[in-house]
Amino acid sequence: MSMAEHRRFHEPAPDALTRLRRYLLAVMIRQGRDEGTFDVTHPDETAVIVAGMGLQLADALIDAFSEPAAGERRTALVRASLEALERVLGAPAGSLADLTPTIADATMLSG
Repeated sequence: MSMAEHRRFHEPAPDALTRLRRYLLAVMIRQGRDEGTFDVTHPDETAVIVAGMGLQLADALIDAFSEPAAGERRTALVRASLEALERVLGAPAGSLADLTPTIADATMLSG
């Protein structure tokens, strides 16, 4: 991916789209809290943090493609991100770990 393509890909999402994503995350976080899955006192604010974490992970995964051990790096990034997400959400340790292969494999380039 060229630098111009990278910048274009990472241009800020329109405000309406950003607000919708945060709203949907807040709804899911609130539901998880109400069901006892998440231990969160501020779902709306937590949604902002989670959305930012997702953007940072996406940037790191894109950067990992240029590394010699890209597959291992992607897996490590996803594991670390999910562990941090569990902590932010107050979810039990390891509860999101099963998602690691799915997310890491979804980032592989085909061709």
